[in-house]
Amino acid sequence: MRRNRLVAALAALALTAAYSALSAAPAAAQDGEYFVVKGANSVASGDRLYLVAGTPEDWASTGAPKQYLTYEAWSALGSPSPVVWPVDRYASLPWSDGIYWEINWPDGETWAGGVTYEQWVVAGRPTPVDDLRLCKLGIGCDISRWATSGDLYLTEYQHQSLSAHRLTYGEWEALGFPAVTTNRMGVYKLPWTDAVFQLDPSYIGPRSQSTSNVLGVWCGAQLSYSEWQHFGSPAPQTVASTTVDRFIVNGQPGWVPDDWIFYDGPAGYFHVSAAQWAAAGSPAPTAIIAPVLPENQVSC
Repeated sequence: MRRNRLVAALAALALTAAYSALSAAPAAAQDGEYFVVKGANSVASGDRLYLVAGTPEDWASTGAPKQYLTYEAWSALGSPSPVVWPVDRYASLPWSDGIYWEINWPDGETWAGGVTYEQWVVAGRPTPVDDLRLCKLGIGCDISRWATSGDLYLTEYQHQSLSAHRLTYGEWEALGFPAVTTNRMGVYKLPWTDAVFQLDPSYIGPRSQSTSNVLGVWCGAQLSYSEWQHFGSPAPQTVASTTVDRFIVNGQPGWVPDDWIFYDGPAGYFHVSAAQWAAAGSPAPTAIIAPVLPENQVSC
């Protein structure tokens, strides 16, 4: 008796699963002829499948919409082989080395996405065309400005290894005047050193000369040359000082020459020359217990 009940339960489960699979099949597939499509080489659609009413041959004239297929829905249709829809062309923003594929689907949609170097090689190294529509096609463009400048910089999220591009007014206009994000940070330098750093504008002002023995707290603000280039080489604003600047001397005699003065702040942590100290206004240094640093060594 128990065996019969188990068999009956399994049969019921099988019927339920079959009904669910049939229900998963999209309505378009139940009304007549249809086909399954995906983007070429899976680059354009990430292996996603779509159902289209009609045939591939008449899609251009019907413009039938694509319907996304889940794996379950595709299985319910019998797992038909998809038609591979080709990439129409490869494109770039006019100033950029970043390459994108573009597909103009017959239903009126245009898709675009980033192409890696390897994918570009497999595609036969096609020459990309200039296309200012790419940002509107959703490739991920961010346009921002630093707090210290009105210059606009465009970053391509799908090619983050590329440096930000400083837009001309004409380029911004050609893009359709997209919204601009204002960075809360500014880019600065002090008049007596070439070091460039990013900092919240609220920290610009007279130096405070903290007596803390903790060094290099603001080292993260300093920009290396490569970082500065990656940000689009923004022109730094020269400021006399920041509220977190300080000039210090070693309060424990014998570690370094008594006349050595160190700078500690967003521009780095380093020994300053007599000329640099004078250019900074010969500020009175604060004595703290600091580690020994060879002359001109920057520890940040």
